[in-house]
Amino acid sequence: MAASSSVQDLILCDLRDRPEFREAVIAQNLESWGAFTDLNRAEMAALFALAVPRRQLPITFIAVLAGRYVGCVSLRAVTMGAVKHKEVYSDATPWLSNMWVAEEARGHGIASKLTECVLNAARDMGFKTLYSSVATEDSLYHKMGFRTTLSRAYGGYTVYLIEKTL
Repeated sequence: MAASSSVQDLILCDLRDRPEFREAVIAQNLESWGAFTDLNRAEMAALFALAVPRRQLPITFIAVLAGRYVGCVSLRAVTMGAVKHKEVYSDATPWLSNMWVAEEARGHGIASKLTECVLNAARDMGFKTLYSSVATEDSLYHKMGFRTTLSRAYGGYTVYLIEKTL
């Protein structure tokens, strides 16, 4: 994180409130998750449409620090990975999906804050359980009360499906 920036200056908001960051969100998600999800740019862009009505899924939260996009996460009916690989994921809903924090902004609790945004939105929408997937059984989400429900092999990886009661 830049020396002049402080996590106190962090802005967490709905992507729909800061549409100028949409292209950066699409590009970053394509770079971070494109190969794993097999989504192309058009398919990825469709996942970050701004015309979704409030209080409907999906909702993408972004982190902005000193005017720079430094993180995002989404609350989705279907996790990003399941768009083309439903066999890997359960058909449960909703999902905490596509968490990302810029390398230079890590270690300052931004992922935890973004996770809280998703947890609060899911609760506000009346959901009782939230689902996600991780690559390790000792993730940030586990520290935040998620528990592993099963694991599946996919593309040379182990995908751990996790859930949290809200």
